[in-house]
Amino acid sequence: MNIHRIYPLALVVTALGLGLGYFSSAKAAMSPRYQIINAGTGNTVDRHMATIALDTTQTPAVTVSQKGKLFSPDSVELHVGQTLEITNDDQTIHNAYCQSGDFKYNAGAQSPGSTSKVTFTAAGTYDVRCAIHPKMILHVKVLE
Repeated sequence: MNIHRIYPLALVVTALGLGLGYFSSAKAAMSPRYQIINAGTGNTVDRHMATIALDTTQTPAVTVSQKGKLFSPDSVELHVGQTLEITNDDQTIHNAYCQSGDFKYNAGAQSPGSTSKVTFTAAGTYDVRCAIHPKMILHVKVLE
């Protein structure tokens, strides 16, 4: 986890989407330094700093639906360490599982409306299947 300094904490919330401020310059994306600009005046905020923790390595989960006895989509790409969420949007029970070398995952019986999560720790190609419905196959490609 990287620690970044961001100018006043009250404006951090606005910089994240409430409309009163924003991060400045493309340079901020390449540097661990961020600067918050007052959208109304264009001036940088005063330098009373607050330290907050931002996890810049976290990648959002990829969500797959189980519906009609199919995975949708039926193929996904992830990065090592990224989480796959499998949601049962069907009216029947499913049991997502994967077994490939040392990697083993079994969600067990997934009731309608439930979600199972699995994190892939090694690059490769995996097939996630349903133990109840053998024609259900989800192809997962995990990149470095």
